Amino acid sequence: MRGSSSPLCNTLLGIRRIVSDDTFFLSQLDTSFNTSYAHLADYDRFGRADLLFAKDKAIGAPLISLHAVPDLPKHVQERLFFVRFEDLMAQPVACMSHIYNWLGLSPLTINANQLEVGVQESDSHYHMKYTHQQATRITAPKRHEIPPRIQALIETAYSWYYQLYYPQLKK
Repeated sequence: MRGSSSPLCNTLLGIRRIVSDDTFFLSQLDTSFNTSYAHLADYDRFGRADLLFAKDKAIGAPLISLHAVPDLPKHVQERLFFVRFEDLMAQPVACMSHIYNWLGLSPLTINANQLEVGVQESDSHYHMKYTHQQATRITAPKRHEIPPRIQALIETAYSWYYQLYYPQLKK
């Protein structure tokens, strides 16, 4: 039929969603991720970033909690201790020493270059979005590249976060 829309695109997107949530397919990801998994997301880079920053998602929910900290009673704020991930990765022994000291606990000696490794967890449960990688030493993960336009929007929308936790980045 000329001039009519085709349901093909929506049908293919629906199939993609079904396959993404199929338990059998997910179980295959644990053993053959590279051959089983293609980028099934329905969003472009900006759409994925926008979704992650939604108030109930992986980045948005913690940001809301952090933003509310100044509104908490002073005695509650005094019971909170924040550690930046970058600091923990760069100086794990020093950061953990600060945490133990803040808790009033005896120092624990941590050898960041010789960690015990346990049983590997299944990653398919989280659709391979939060993969577990075990190592015998602490190393910072590879930086995730964010397009400059999206990074600028994030820094503008959450300027309070950067001012509070990354004041050295002020321009």
